[in-house]
Amino acid sequence: MADKTMHHVVIGSDTYEIVDETARENVAVALSAYPTDTASGSVASFSDGADGVPVKSLSVAVEAAQSGSGDPSPTNIRPISGWDSVKVFRTGKNLWGGIEVGKKVDNDGNIITPPSGAAAYWIGNSVVLDSTKKVTVTLYEATTYTGSIGYASYAEDGTFIENGTFFSASGISSFPRSVTKTFGANAYRILFRGYQAGGSQAILTAKVQCEYGQTSTDYEPYNGTVYDIDIPQTVYGGTLDVSSGVLTIDKQYLDLSTLTWRLRQGTRFSTTMDGYADVTVDISEHMCDTLNPVYANGFASNTLVAGTVGIYKTTSTTRTNTLYCNVSDDVASVSDLTTWFTNNPTHLVYPLAEPQTLTLTPEQVTTLLGQNNIYADSGSVAVTYRADTGLYIDKRLNA
Repeated sequence: MADKTMHHVVIGSDTYEIVDETARENVAVALSAYPTDTASGSVASFSDGADGVPVKSLSVAVEAAQSGSGDPSPTNIRPISGWDSVKVFRTGKNLWGGIEVGKKVDNDGNIITPPSGAAAYWIGNSVVLDSTKKVTVTLYEATTYTGSIGYASYAEDGTFIENGTFFSASGISSFPRSVTKTFGANAYRILFRGYQAGGSQAILTAKVQCEYGQTSTDYEPYNGTVYDIDIPQTVYGGTLDVSSGVLTIDKQYLDLSTLTWRLRQGTRFSTTMDGYADVTVDISEHMCDTLNPVYANGFASNTLVAGTVGIYKTTSTTRTNTLYCNVSDDVASVSDLTTWFTNNPTHLVYPLAEPQTLTLTPEQVTTLLGQNNIYADSGSVAVTYRADTGLYIDKRLNA
């Protein structure tokens, strides 16, 4: 008898071993019995998930991040970071699990010893927000409550936005206490914090729930799963099909000093880019850390000002791979440009003409019964999920 590769799929509380095509067909029939629906955004939220059933498909954007603000320049360097791994999160109603305040915890849930005398301690995993929704935070119980529970919010590029306090009254004895917060449209991620003046490391133990909506509901313990997906190279743009493991890479990260530049006119230079996509794409598809990406306007890029890298906007098929730069009014030769790039390492993220694909290990992301929130640390998500039949019907009837 020929050897057979053993696979299995978990549907609810049942595990199906797949050893032949008939078994695969049986699993497909079982899964087809569930109605399907979609959800997407920075957080894909839905209230009718089936219990322990794998999603039908899940795609995750892998988007380069650029820190800082303003136009990049040698005096305002804005580093660009890519991804060599992606974390996909699936939680239930409670977005945050209630780790002890007074413990400093990193984004992976590892406790860090706070420095002596520190006044504020960050707690719990960071939470990615759906900025279109209000968030209600409820404190159900607390022990030796003498400090406060607050937050800090950040934009998608990591820029700090604001911090504030959810609960601050010392000696609270009646519970639950709730507060509803609307974070700004730019808010993407929040961290919870506990605060105790004087640096005490044992502020309180608290039962906290963070949920979408304007009304506090019954406490539900945090029920989250993190799917860690390694990528064999750093990726600066693309889409990961989590269910199939196929990663489509559509952006490239390039050191501009590796290109062959030629002087065009004055302090303006040009080069030919292999594999560059049609540069009529939106300028927002480009990032640069030390030069400001702009449209180059004219064959010799006569209007390109100093401190810019020019994306040539044309419909001509003969020049769509041309890139221009004007780094400084003092750089007027190829030799000077080479020296400038040596002193000012400059990198560009740009769209590829032909996307590349990598095949990673597929992940079977399963849903909880009822409320689910699925998000990734690398960008927005889109999910087609299998719904619980009863909850799906109720949702449609109440729509």
